[in-house]
Amino acid sequence: MSEILEKYQLTYINRVQGNRNIKDCSAPPGSSTNISLFLYIIGDALLCEDIISEIDYALARTEYEGGYSLDGTSLEINSSTSIIDGVVEIPTKDLKAIISEWRKFLETPPLNHKEIT
Repeated sequence: MSEILEKYQLTYINRVQGNRNIKDCSAPPGSSTNISLFLYIIGDALLCEDIISEIDYALARTEYEGGYSLDGTSLEINSSTSIIDGVVEIPTKDLKAIISEWRKFLETPPLNHKEIT
């Protein structure tokens, strides 16, 4: 487990639902729960890449505000901190590391929503 996942007590897991693999993130109750729900909603490697690009853009500037709204969750990206669902404030560098780890996990077989035989 990487340092960033340990810091936020996040665990990436494969679970079987029916005959399909589901990529998921678990966290103990608290602010990391919002992070894990956000990751579950962005369960697509291409979407992760888009968000990472936006974060890179924000980190390269002294003043920046951008964001995403997806399936009932939101992300505000700023140069130094980002906010998930208007509740969890996290350093933008940490958010980038978490999403980068999530993207790698999504690209590791068994893939998300793939049938397991």
